[in-house]
Amino acid sequence: MRRARRRLSGWPCRPREVSTTGRSTRCRSSTGVRCSDYRERKPTKEAKIVFRRRVSLVLQETTLDCGAACLAMVARFHGIETGLRETGRLLAGRTDAYSLLQAADRMGLDGRGYQTSPEGLEGMPVPFIAHWRGNHFVVVEKVTKDALHIVDPAEGRCLASRDAEEFGGAILTFTRAVAGRERRRLNFQWVGPIVDLFAAVSMRGLVTLIALIGVALLGVGLVLPFLTKVAIDRIAGERQASLFVPLLALFAAIAGIYALLTYLRAAMGSLLRAKVDPVLYDSIFGRLVGLKLDYFRQRSAGDVVSRINSVEQIRDTVTTEVAGIGVDAIFFLIYLGVLGVQSRLYMAIALVLAVLQAAIPYLSLNLVVDRRHASIKSQAATQSFLFQTMNEMTTIKACGLEGVKRQELRKRIETQVTDAFLEREVSNRLDSWTTTMGLAAPTLLLLSAVYLTVSGTASLGESLAMSVLATALLTSLTALIGSARRVHLLRIYGERMLAIYTAEEERTGDGLKIEPGGRVEVDGLTCFYPGRDRPALDGVSLAVGHREAIAIVGPTGCGKSTLILALLGLIDPARGTIRYNGIDIADLDPQYLRSRIGVVLQDSVLFSGTIRENISQGRPGGEEEIERAARLAEIYDDVMAMPMRFDEVLNEGGKNLSGGQRQRLALARALFGSPILLILDEATSHLDPETESRITANLKAMDCTRIIVSHRLASTHNLDRIYMMRDGSLVEQGTHTELLERDVTYRTQFELASPSRN
Repeated sequence: MRRARRRLSGWPCRPREVSTTGRSTRCRSSTGVRCSDYRERKPTKEAKIVFRRRVSLVLQETTLDCGAACLAMVARFHGIETGLRETGRLLAGRTDAYSLLQAADRMGLDGRGYQTSPEGLEGMPVPFIAHWRGNHFVVVEKVTKDALHIVDPAEGRCLASRDAEEFGGAILTFTRAVAGRERRRLNFQWVGPIVDLFAAVSMRGLVTLIALIGVALLGVGLVLPFLTKVAIDRIAGERQASLFVPLLALFAAIAGIYALLTYLRAAMGSLLRAKVDPVLYDSIFGRLVGLKLDYFRQRSAGDVVSRINSVEQIRDTVTTEVAGIGVDAIFFLIYLGVLGVQSRLYMAIALVLAVLQAAIPYLSLNLVVDRRHASIKSQAATQSFLFQTMNEMTTIKACGLEGVKRQELRKRIETQVTDAFLEREVSNRLDSWTTTMGLAAPTLLLLSAVYLTVSGTASLGESLAMSVLATALLTSLTALIGSARRVHLLRIYGERMLAIYTAEEERTGDGLKIEPGGRVEVDGLTCFYPGRDRPALDGVSLAVGHREAIAIVGPTGCGKSTLILALLGLIDPARGTIRYNGIDIADLDPQYLRSRIGVVLQDSVLFSGTIRENISQGRPGGEEEIERAARLAEIYDDVMAMPMRFDEVLNEGGKNLSGGQRQRLALARALFGSPILLILDEATSHLDPETESRITANLKAMDCTRIIVSHRLASTHNLDRIYMMRDGSLVEQGTHTELLERDVTYRTQFELASPSRN
């Protein structure tokens, strides 16, 4: 039979070519690995859909996480308790189907890949992973005649038509491998960050006091039923009117005690929050700024801020609900025990009502979590869009994009409102059920009390006392259900915090502290960005001696800025070394190293505050040092011409300054404190030649080593050495004269950049 070859279109993965012989499909990966697990699937009428339970939602944190999130969802469905971080480590940043199959095999799943039509999905075992929108993975948990029930790691649960254009035709199915695999138990991994958050907070005394006040309040609830019995049997039944005034006074005293205890509990709660908040925010922010740069490069600002704001929800739940759950549970059992002593029949009735009251909220917990997940994610996306829009308003107005951005915001708001509405809808249904039970249960309890009285089983006072007691039981159950629901939602915020607490941290404080002003050596440096197979830097080697000035030049995207980030220890090398004074950068304290280097990055920003604060940034050094740095950066005269001089207040990003002023102010910040090593990445690209020439002369007079990245070759020809980069590699090095003589590309670029040619 003739063999036909075709491309597996829309499949963002290593298996790039499939060979079809009849119904069998085989693929070869781009690494040469042959995979026989890909087959072309024909729809079968006999196939039946098997769907046992819902897939547990796992949301992606970045666009590169969709495959890892889908694999985690499928693994959980098959009884392998895992999470996004574990599957992400197995995938090692890869997002192709072949890597998913390999990772699944290591987890104890047998996976197969199929290329099929929408009609062929009907016979597939669910859940399966489907290729979606050309660059995304989703989990399909149910297939019906007209729709696909999708669990999207980016958006949550949704429906799509069977013939949706987004479906790329490729799917991965999984089954649990034979016994002998270990079951991973990471269900409560999210608790760790919460424990770490509160570890530094001394709040045991306040929490204990709040719990004791709660016990006292519920104790009042035990007294009231017995007072009701006395009021009915002794005063109304036996006509003992003399007890009326004392009983009324006792009721008033109990009401006053209840009001006082309620106020004290609220006051203690406010005091606890005031004590906890500074410590919690300091803890989470300290952890956040200690993470590696990759964490922030892969996430939006809105998402990160949303995770920080999770602290508020965690604080409220831990300080209020956790203690409340214990107290409510204890008193629920106490109320139940007292009812059992009084009347087992009445206890049974109360238990039936309690089960009915708790059943619907319990069965809806997963739906509540899914809705909250979606609501949080859409809110974070809207925040990110607003942050970006506010920061880029000049560009938006210059390009006339106001209408486009307004329309985009409207769509995001609609999504956010829809998700919030769906979340409220679930809450409203649960509240409606709770309210209905709150009205129906006391009526049923009262009728039961009347029945006990009529049947002679109990006196009217005893029956009403049991009714009040049972109502208190159901009230405590209502509070218990509400607290349990909020604690269950705590998992959402705990998992969002887990992303911060499990992200890789920079080394802090355990490295050597040396001055970086001696020899800087780079040997065979190779670096990758997450999710990319092509290296950003490939075997780069260079050396800079003390007080030398070198330039790194090359076309846009050749890896110059990446090399600078690697020199600062912001990117870890896959291979090769960086040494300062002969010591590997991995053995140095990164924070101390950077504090001794003056840096102006290509995208350096200014902060809200005065010019003085922007230059010094809280570092030691007086007014003279600030002025010296400003003079070296040729910004001093500009500052003195401003109304408030060094006390001139800059808005966010320094947008009330010109581009050249912002660059010179960033340079002054780098020069503050007389750094031993100066790294400048396009630090003078916005300056005129005359100003740039004066700054170059100022820097040359300084006792420091300089590494300069520039596109403008005319500004680098007087340096000690020039390195040319192309496609992540160093292709040539030498002095300006040497490169003019032997490198045609350099000579052409220099002639184009020469002022005489302009």
